[in-house]
Amino acid sequence: MTKKLIFYYFLILIIVSCEPKEYPINIQGLVNYVQVNLGSDYCNQIYYDIDDNIVISENLITEWDIAFYNEINAIKINSAKYMRLIGFESILNFENIDNIIENNDWLYDDPSGDIQLLAFNNNSETLSKNFFLVDLGYDCYTNHLGYSIIQIIDFDEDAYIIQIIDLDQNNNLIYNDIIEIEKNNKSYLRYFSLINKNFMNNELSTWDLMFTRYTEFNVIPPGGINLNPLPTYRVVGVLQNYSISVAVDTLNDFSDINITNINNYNFSENSNTIGYDWKFYNSDLGIYSINSPVYLIKSQNNNYYKLLFLYFYSESGEKGSPTFQIEKL
Repeated sequence: MTKKLIFYYFLILIIVSCEPKEYPINIQGLVNYVQVNLGSDYCNQIYYDIDDNIVISENLITEWDIAFYNEINAIKINSAKYMRLIGFESILNFENIDNIIENNDWLYDDPSGDIQLLAFNNNSETLSKNFFLVDLGYDCYTNHLGYSIIQIIDFDEDAYIIQIIDLDQNNNLIYNDIIEIEKNNKSYLRYFSLINKNFMNNELSTWDLMFTRYTEFNVIPPGGINLNPLPTYRVVGVLQNYSISVAVDTLNDFSDINITNINNYNFSENSNTIGYDWKFYNSDLGIYSINSPVYLIKSQNNNYYKLLFLYFYSESGEKGSPTFQIEKL
């Protein structure tokens, strides 16, 4: 039986659509079929726990803008919204947004997750104490969300001290209160909304894979095989937690991979090892088709799994619902 026939058989009979309240099951030696729903406009971020085989949380991409690291001094931006920033030394020199943009290059978080390559670090091992013009990016309907200014005043092992400066339609500066962001040991990141001035109630550390939009570098536009890559582009894919590692097998079939040859693989901790290119836009058919290698995953509990993407559409035919098969080795 071909892979395609197997997929449709199980899609009808036992496809698992994980929800946050679903009970975990033991999947060792059993191939499970999982579907997550990002929405046809890719509005959701889905957090999946491999060992328990459940989605533990989800949120809209617009619920947070920046995330503060608890264990180190670093801040990441929400690349699902195509956020970016420009650093400048003094608010006294601020004339208008156009002047800053014209005289500076935008900084993006590197999709690998390398701390030194985060926009707020700007190729430095330490977080910059500086002013930053922040492009708040776009919602899932491609509406632009405006700009804000952040001053990183100070930071240490216990907290960050920042001030958010909003901009009205006339480019006037609106100073908000200075905020102390306390670090904690509940999670790796604390997610904060610059627009709403509050934290997202999502202090998670146990997720392994996040299904989301994110900003990738050097991407060939959909359907543009003969076009030049774009330097930055929002894609839909998978980012891995910092505490897991992933290897890619482009040679062997899913059924032929087992635990005995696991040491032959080179595992990576880069956030975008799985990434987005397990699918491609098929311009002849006008849909996204799957061209997935097998991904080998070492979970936070040091268990090994193999994962293969099968489909990108829901049963009703809407895009944004990736389906994959996964087996514990």
